[in-house]
Amino acid sequence: MIYLIGDTIRLVAIIKDFDGNEVAPGAITVTVYKADETKLLDAGVPTLKAGTTSHYH
Repeated sequence: MIYLIGDTIRLVAIIKDFDGNEVAPGAITVTVYKADETKLLDAGVPTLKAGTTSHYH
């Protein structure tokens, strides 16, 4: 896929333990790279979705 600067990219990740229970990680950071490996975003922090324990956006 090809994305342009300004595009919105959505990633959904739900973290579960081995018993299938949702768990909140200690910290999540997001790093975005260009195809030539140039960093576009470093240490972006996702937001916890209201009313959940481990759904971030």
